[in-house]
Amino acid sequence: KMNGRPFLVQEYIWGRSLLQFFRKLRDNKKLMGHHHAAYIVSEVCRALHHAHEVTLPWAGNRPVVHQNLNPRNVILSFDGNVRVIDFGVPPVNLLGNTLAAYDFRRLGYLSPEQANRLGVDLRTDIFTTGTLLYEMLTGYPAFLEKTGKKVLKRIRVNNFTPMRTMNPSLPKEMEAVVIKAMAEERDQRIPSALYVERLLDKYLDAHHKDFSGESLGSLLKGMFLKDIKQEIKTLYGMAKEAGPEGGQVFKTVPVILFNLVKSDPRHRGTGSSSGPKPAPSAPRHRGPSSPTRPAIMRAAAVADAEEDETILDLDYFQNKGISRNQALSLSPSFSDEETRMLIEGTDPVIFEDESTILLDDDKYTFKDGNILIKEQKTAPVQPAGRNVVPRQLSHGRSPTGYFNRIDRSQLTPEEHRVVSGQGPTVSPVARKIIAFVGGMLLMTIIALVIVLLTSCTGRAATAPAKKTTRDPRCVSLQRQGLSALKHGRHKECARLFAGALVFEPSNAELWHLSGVCFASDNQTKSALNAFHRALTLGPARVDSLVHRGVLYGKIGKMSEAKNDLAVAVKLAPGNPVALYHLALALHSLGNLQRAELLYSRAISKKKDYFEAFSNRGVVRLSLGKMPEALADLSRCVAMQPKLSMAWYNRGTAYARMARYNESISDMSRALELAPGNVNARLSRGLSLAITGQVAAAVADLTALIAAHPQKGVFYTLRSELHLETGALDKAAADAERAGALGEKLPQGLAGKLHRLWYEPRVTLLIKQGKVSQAAQMKRRAGALGISLEKTPPQNK
Repeated sequence: KMNGRPFLVQEYIWGRSLLQFFRKLRDNKKLMGHHHAAYIVSEVCRALHHAHEVTLPWAGNRPVVHQNLNPRNVILSFDGNVRVIDFGVPPVNLLGNTLAAYDFRRLGYLSPEQANRLGVDLRTDIFTTGTLLYEMLTGYPAFLEKTGKKVLKRIRVNNFTPMRTMNPSLPKEMEAVVIKAMAEERDQRIPSALYVERLLDKYLDAHHKDFSGESLGSLLKGMFLKDIKQEIKTLYGMAKEAGPEGGQVFKTVPVILFNLVKSDPRHRGTGSSSGPKPAPSAPRHRGPSSPTRPAIMRAAAVADAEEDETILDLDYFQNKGISRNQALSLSPSFSDEETRMLIEGTDPVIFEDESTILLDDDKYTFKDGNILIKEQKTAPVQPAGRNVVPRQLSHGRSPTGYFNRIDRSQLTPEEHRVVSGQGPTVSPVARKIIAFVGGMLLMTIIALVIVLLTSCTGRAATAPAKKTTRDPRCVSLQRQGLSALKHGRHKECARLFAGALVFEPSNAELWHLSGVCFASDNQTKSALNAFHRALTLGPARVDSLVHRGVLYGKIGKMSEAKNDLAVAVKLAPGNPVALYHLALALHSLGNLQRAELLYSRAISKKKDYFEAFSNRGVVRLSLGKMPEALADLSRCVAMQPKLSMAWYNRGTAYARMARYNESISDMSRALELAPGNVNARLSRGLSLAITGQVAAAVADLTALIAAHPQKGVFYTLRSELHLETGALDKAAADAERAGALGEKLPQGLAGKLHRLWYEPRVTLLIKQGKVSQAAQMKRRAGALGISLEKTPPQNK
């Protein structure tokens, strides 16, 4: 306690967590070396075995199980040691109302028994160790998903991608360890952490016998060099601000940390740094090769370095000044210049011998227990007086202020003229010669500049354009994706294009093709995102604008659709597809005149554009331009005689022009091509009724009722036809069915039924003494809005 307040003293592990190590590798587009992964997991298993050997007397001698092992609580110190922390942290609560509180890094490393809320034992930690080794060797978490529920769903069935597809260069020994450790059934897993440790040590002894924690520490120091220097610098700053007692502590801590990192493992025992340092040892083994084509599976699945949220974004794969070859491998050994701390001298008492550590551009130095900023070197100030002025003065004006300290009384007349800016005395003839020569030189220089510019422009105009070299793997994936898209294999197509984007994330064409693939698979949201990315990289892509505008139209966002398509038409005024879809959007928004004009422009660019002919005909019908509409629709029928909609549209035009026989013929042809066309059957039925072919009209309505028994309007229409044929009982039955479905009867139909059916029937039933049946019929009539207490309305 201090001042009555309890506190806990723990060891300070100066290093970085395994999660931070993952992020640093990801930022540099590298994978971890096999031997580094084997060593880290071997040390983790050694720590777990030590914990598993401990029993808890108060819990029935139950052994200690970590239950929460993940990259956050595996600490890699800068001296090469591996520590496991956070024993005793409460396990994850998988109840539905608390699941959202956990991020992926707390859920993605659970075992199947934890996800299924079963009991845990020592083998639970073995499974988690396998997931850590899986991520180290592939660069991809085993159970990465967008939401916690999806993560748990995959863990419950132990669904992870085979490692060999993610990293073909994976050693078989390492793959076998991961598969055995991540077995779904506990009885099939490696029985203890000690066995895992021995298997990995056996691999290291066989392939990397000299590898040790010192090599891991050297790698960490090289990767986090800037952080190391900044932390030491920060502690010195704290020492200056703290009081006398605290200041002594802060002065001691950076000395310890500095000595911890300053001696590179390869240079131990070399003595003073004043002598030549030995050459760095050659790298034992280069890390695994690139994620190659199986990186399709991983695309852009990474953990956000700032928010710890699982995201899908390809920005992390953009080339940031690192060549592709550098991005495809990780060197486990860094050069001496990269790994050593920038210090002169190796004496541990660094405050006494004034050795220097270069923290920021060689500006800082240690002296008397403090960190000081070196003084800036300035040019000495020359004293005033005659000695400042050289005896041999050059001609011409002197720089402003150069002679401000000169005692002019001591100068000769010639020197006085120079100091005053007047220059030496020159004769008039000499002045003319100098002016003439200067003019000629100036003209010559101007002529040479013109000649040079002309020749450079000519070479630039004739020079061949530099070809951009594409990654052959990306080209192969794109070719396979196009083939899959052509044959309708949309899932495979999306996966292939995602893999291609790993290599060329700024390729707008690949993003556009991904959008087309998603749109073909009815994944509208993903398609819109892909087209948006394509347009971000290439704002003038007309094809992406058109596709995105069409998708907006499909989901009812007509204003957004119109905006995209208007931009496309502005960029490509002669593109018939853009013109047609913009006309379609304006047609839906009710701007018929503008839509007709754009349909006409699309037809002028593409003479056989039958969709444009069909829609222009429909627009002209709405505008009352019957002959022009009929001509357009007839042209569409001639171009597409097997298209049901073409016949239906022309039949509608005939009906609007009261040419019912032609309308019936066209509607019949439309129904032959598409028997389920409801509008065509209804239109033909009405035309048949108008021409007196009531029986045929009733047959059409009966077919519609059979296909759509819940449509009250069909019963109403058939009721009217039954009245025409005198089938009053059928007319009443259809009217009552329509009323039961909520359809309101037309006033004329209600009047006819009142006068011809309900009133005579009720009167007859009353005369026959069937009062209850008469009352029932009154109620049925009342349900249709027909009151038998009043005079029936006149038929209109």
